[in-house]
Amino acid sequence: MDLDYVKVGDGRLVAFRELGCPREAASRSLLVLHGLGSSRIAAIPGVRQELLEEFGVRLVAIDRAGYGKSDPDPNQTLRSSAVDLEAIIDKLELGRRVWLLGYSGGAGYCWAAARYIPHKIHGIALWAPVGNYWWKVSKLFP
Repeated sequence: MDLDYVKVGDGRLVAFRELGCPREAASRSLLVLHGLGSSRIAAIPGVRQELLEEFGVRLVAIDRAGYGKSDPDPNQTLRSSAVDLEAIIDKLELGRRVWLLGYSGGAGYCWAAARYIPHKIHGIALWAPVGNYWWKVSKLFP
């Protein structure tokens, strides 16, 4: 499946791309959160379909709100983005708990998921994460 949409709680559409095993055959799910200036199209550059199948991975790459083909969310916060991720996980039947991969600007959304929906997360990998050592965690996650 190259492009499809899932509707989140407030009615916005989130575009996604699926690679790897179909839901019925997958032993694990990986949700990929792209960086600034990217989209679901990149998913994991260079990953082979055969490799995902060999390891039983269902990979879903989304367009975050306002990117690619996804509707924007003018009221987005880190908390609301985590609520969207939970809806996506549930509606796409990715499993009780999923793995997240956030690269570049997608790393902040992984942190939001860890903070607000830890019960849905099996593990997180960050690839070239963007961050600022001077950010105060208490201001990011009120």
